[in-house]
Amino acid sequence: MRKRLLSIAFASMLVLFSTMPAASWQFVGGYGHTGWQNQTYYYYNPLGYAFVGKAGFVVSNAAGDTDYNYASVLLIDSLSHGTNPGFETGDYTDWNPQSIYGGVSNSYYSGVHGYYFPTQSSGYLSYQEAYDVSTTTFFNAFGQQGSVGNILESSTFTLTSGSQFSFDWAFLAWDQAPNYDFAKFYLTGTMDGNPFYEEIGLAQIVPLPSTALLFGSALLGLGILGRRVKRSKG
Repeated sequence: MRKRLLSIAFASMLVLFSTMPAASWQFVGGYGHTGWQNQTYYYYNPLGYAFVGKAGFVVSNAAGDTDYNYASVLLIDSLSHGTNPGFETGDYTDWNPQSIYGGVSNSYYSGVHGYYFPTQSSGYLSYQEAYDVSTTTFFNAFGQQGSVGNILESSTFTLTSGSQFSFDWAFLAWDQAPNYDFAKFYLTGTMDGNPFYEEIGLAQIVPLPSTALLFGSALLGLGILGRRVKRSKG
């Protein structure tokens, strides 16, 4: 019996962990947050062609979740390229916000996550709340389609081959599994006159790994308890 419980515990943990997506995303539990992170994108073209286009940021609900009371948030600051890259004007000048549920501020407060302040000296950051814009063309790390959220695009800029594009970001989860809210960054434009598009996953809500550990530990505890009971009877 004990061997069987141990096998079940190991198999359960293996299954739960094997469903976790691969690296390149940052994962948070329900109502968790990432803190400020820095993302650096390296652009290289072997023929030396430059990228001309825009950077985009999306925060989204997933798998048909459209409950506006649980809207996760994406914060952005300190872009290395573009016009008004650090929101120095205090507004979205030269940006294209696609939702009214966002803006530029000198701080962002969440009752669950506390205060967030800008990462650079201009004193402003962008916040996007996942509410009313269709995000069905985006997918999270589990392959689930977006439903509604928030999209923000920069003004047009140029990246020469071998250059870097960087920015600071933070993801504040206002939901929990099985609602796997997520955030992404993308580049859209042209390269030598041809369409160019690339996206990178930033963050996503996932079940906490500790759930698997607790479940496995409980089964292991049952196995040990069963062994002790058996010994006491003997």
